[in-house]
Amino acid sequence: MSSSLIPPPLADSDGASPPPDWVLIDIWCYIGDLPNATTAESTTSTDLPIKVTFRTARPPLLSHLCVHCPGLDLLRVTPKIIASHADLLLLVVPFDPLTALSSGTWDYFVYRVADPPLLHLIPPPPRSMRFNDSEVAIVSHGDGEYAVAALAFAGTFLSVNKDFHLHLYHGGKQQQGEWVSKLLTLEDRLRDKLVPLPKAAAEYRFYQETRKTIVIGGERGTVGWVDLWRGIIFCDVLDDHPVLRDMPLPLPASGNWDRLLKQTDPNYIRDVTVSLCRDSIKYIELEIVGTGETHTTVQPTESYQQWVRRKPRYTSSVVLRCGWKATIWTMPIPVVSWEHWCRDCHLNVKDLGINVRDPSHLKLLSKLSGCGHSKAALRSVAMVFPTISMDDDHVYFFSIAGSTDKLEAVVTVDLRNKKIQGVAELDVRKYYFGMPTYIASEMSTYLKKVTTGTGEVAHGQTESAAVEVRRM
Repeated sequence: MSSSLIPPPLADSDGASPPPDWVLIDIWCYIGDLPNATTAESTTSTDLPIKVTFRTARPPLLSHLCVHCPGLDLLRVTPKIIASHADLLLLVVPFDPLTALSSGTWDYFVYRVADPPLLHLIPPPPRSMRFNDSEVAIVSHGDGEYAVAALAFAGTFLSVNKDFHLHLYHGGKQQQGEWVSKLLTLEDRLRDKLVPLPKAAAEYRFYQETRKTIVIGGERGTVGWVDLWRGIIFCDVLDDHPVLRDMPLPLPASGNWDRLLKQTDPNYIRDVTVSLCRDSIKYIELEIVGTGETHTTVQPTESYQQWVRRKPRYTSSVVLRCGWKATIWTMPIPVVSWEHWCRDCHLNVKDLGINVRDPSHLKLLSKLSGCGHSKAALRSVAMVFPTISMDDDHVYFFSIAGSTDKLEAVVTVDLRNKKIQGVAELDVRKYYFGMPTYIASEMSTYLKKVTTGTGEVAHGQTESAAVEVRRM
């Protein structure tokens, strides 16, 4: 699926303000030659020249990459960002778009914001190393050194042993590394003791279903693989003998227990991130409040453990959404104990107000609610797929207009102060599946005010050249 459009204009085009400390990056790249001071060049595995340019915007607007590779037909599949840490991005580019659904037809590139910017083609993982995009992390360490790490579950649905393949690639400025694989076992499975699954849910899912990775970094290169229903598996990937450690997430809100049985996409209601200063992990859970529910497995006074012991099974139900609640939890770093999860702030949509003066933002809110932007109308705004800010209490929700308007947007909510802070419209020609395709990244922190030959800064440019955008 593809369409042709101009990249959206970005804020700070005059360079008067510095780049933001962190950004929301669209994982799907634009296709076009829009060079600035962040542009890096390399060649593909088929010896085609390729350029990558980073263009930043302040959240809730999306930053993005522009990829230019003359001679490569990207009509079918778009280059994609699959991991980010510090000043690095890991992206994949199809060198044979006609068969791009096969992982063996993708080039892997490491892009670094530096002076000058760098773009490295790394060897693809061997076909024997199978992993999903969501299972990959990149870790920046040392002077230009980095590691790519993927953790893939080695078992089946009902495997007794909880074994994992840790696939690693070490690279740097001057060296070409190689992929290695280690078989590791998760020995102390805390999630089974503290936040067990009901039997009906355990029967149809793998022990670990990684939805994203987080990077704490440090000398040992600590990475967390996040199963948003169950917990985080940590590993120090730079150790000679790495060990897996399990840290469950807090107990789910009672309104989400049935969602576990229904196999609801956990990204719809949950997110985890690491703070910019690397002193805490932040976790958010969204609880949808409904009326008219015809069946539920949850009894009013029972605990989660009691509910699990009853061995509930999914029964269909009809729910009319009438609101939502959101809670942010924090865990100090270094991660030591499950008991250190601390409930930080909470919001009921009934208490949500607006701290927005820009008329264009208010207009977008009215379209999203379908009935204005009063406090009561805000309850009608669909806010799902939360993304936590890396440096404050803001949460970025994905929202779709319920009317005939083809409108998808990012809504910024200050969860602690219970206020909507801003709205940014998304390009509906890029978002076909009713879910967000962006990640939080601190890469913008590493941008410098390096000027191009025309005196333009590296961030916030608003070139108006026509480019094509491609989407799987």
